[in-house]
Amino acid sequence: MKFTALFAVICYFIPAQSWPKDLHCIGFEDLPGVWGIPLGAERIVRVPEKQQKFASLLLGQNSFRSLSRQESRELLGEAEPSASVVLELQAHEADTKAADCRELAENPFFSGIRNRYLATASEFDRYAVYLRSLPNELHPYLVKAKEGFEGTGSFEAYLKDDTVRVQNRSLGVRIPAPKEIALVVFTEKTISHADISYRVVD
Repeated sequence: MKFTALFAVICYFIPAQSWPKDLHCIGFEDLPGVWGIPLGAERIVRVPEKQQKFASLLLGQNSFRSLSRQESRELLGEAEPSASVVLELQAHEADTKAADCRELAENPFFSGIRNRYLATASEFDRYAVYLRSLPNELHPYLVKAKEGFEGTGSFEAYLKDDTVRVQNRSLGVRIPAPKEIALVVFTEKTISHADISYRVVD
């Protein structure tokens, strides 16, 4: 009830035209940073249930391993992404977010953080240029990921130096024993290490 009243007060004092159409501007998960280069959901593919056993055999005791093109196609079938399509899609998303940041920067309501929005727009521009500079070839890696709650979670992956970091974040009222799930992660360069983790937030 208190939240509803507060929201009504905010809506009353802020003119409708001041509300931005999109808030997809400030977000460290979407830009290269301390965690590395975000690979995006398009480059993280869950191995189909019927192929999970085969993936487990390929992995053995390892937490990750590189895949040949044939192995990747055998595991994913039609779910295997096209490198050129995925990279252009990610670059287009970066273009869109850069445009959103610049639009927000021009909104008088956000005049106090205008420079931050413009700086973030420039970062998205650089990220789009980086993505379009990559060759249309990605390296598939089979990863033994850990999952909390399947229904409320998602995977994130970041590439830093020669390490890929794969994390599952989900919502739940308790921390369950993690479930091992095979994923195929597509990186722009070869890796030597994988950092696997999961997190449950209540």
